[in-house]
Amino acid sequence: MTLRSSAAALLFPLLFAGSASAQPPAQSPEKVLRMFLSTSETGLDPAVASDNATLSLLENLFDPLLRYDYLARPAQLRPNTATAMPEVSADGLTYTFRIRPGIHFTPDPAFKGVKREMTAQDYVYSLGRLLDPATKSPWSAMFAGVAELRALDRHTLRIRLKAPDNNFLFYLAIPASGAVAREVIEAYPGQAGNHPVGTGPFMVGEWKRSDRIVLLANPDSTAVFQATPGDNQEDKAIAAALAGKRLPRVDRVEVRIAEEFQGRMLGFLNAEYDYLEQIPESMTDMVVRDGQLKPELAARGIVLSRFPVLQTYYMWMNMNDPVVGGYGKDRVALRRAISLAYNNAEDIALLKKGFAIKAESPLPPNVLGYDPGYRSPVPYDPALANALLDRYGYSR
Repeated sequence: MTLRSSAAALLFPLLFAGSASAQPPAQSPEKVLRMFLSTSETGLDPAVASDNATLSLLENLFDPLLRYDYLARPAQLRPNTATAMPEVSADGLTYTFRIRPGIHFTPDPAFKGVKREMTAQDYVYSLGRLLDPATKSPWSAMFAGVAELRALDRHTLRIRLKAPDNNFLFYLAIPASGAVAREVIEAYPGQAGNHPVGTGPFMVGEWKRSDRIVLLANPDSTAVFQATPGDNQEDKAIAAALAGKRLPRVDRVEVRIAEEFQGRMLGFLNAEYDYLEQIPESMTDMVVRDGQLKPELAARGIVLSRFPVLQTYYMWMNMNDPVVGGYGKDRVALRRAISLAYNNAEDIALLKKGFAIKAESPLPPNVLGYDPGYRSPVPYDPALANALLDRYGYSR
């Protein structure tokens, strides 16, 4: 479950995906989005960072070759700095990308006052850093299958693999594969994470570690909104409102660290934050009444959005437990009976406050491979559960 104001629907779609926003107390000539991170950021080097908080910043500072169309169902890859999806050889080993000209890095003293265009060679260098043992990149395993990185000309990149890899294009959409400039990395030895210089829609304006980060719109950003929404009407409205518009749609993003959810909730309700996501069941009553957003919050311009998140909850049984554990037929029957007698509908209604859906498979909706027609082989069947228990001598 996510809360956001109507204004938030006009924000850059890659910015901290899934949003919530409260109406600002007063209009300002500058469009400002106020957000939080649930944990402190680490260094802003895309080759090294791997925590979600930092990645949510990096994906707005650096440009991979590809990006996700988050409104597609399921999400799909689209060109980002590439002019189109790559040409792939018949044997699946060679990928050729054409890179859009006119994309520039944000200013830095390392460029000595020269406006620095991003080129194919920057991707050769950036992807090569992931494979360099000295970088100690946590993403290196994803790119271990790369046999060659070569810039054929200023705006043409060729990547050759050791063996076909159907997942490889997805790796080229993660922040770690974003382009960095060799001059910047070499100008700050061992300190690249303190000097984020990319080509993304935002650049760092202020940064007080573990407290406050301000992102400013990159005036040289060439990004334009493109999306292919699925059947969701809210997604279609967002796509229609933003179609063909230049990104980002805000001038400034103010980010603070808020590790406690109660503080985030109170901050949101006090209009300190414009966005709140995945409200825990224990706090649902603060914003929802009878399954709907409270009228007093709706009157403030707050919007409630519901969509499946990439989380699946499991319940496990302890195989060493003296009651349910063990591998005898009677214990197998007991565990099956427990599964058959578990009422997911009541769990969702009472414990999850209606903000969950039954998991028919390990894959949640909107994930590649999800089959909406598939049904779990374990139904809710108390009668069958009792029959199993009777058969194996369990007393009622």
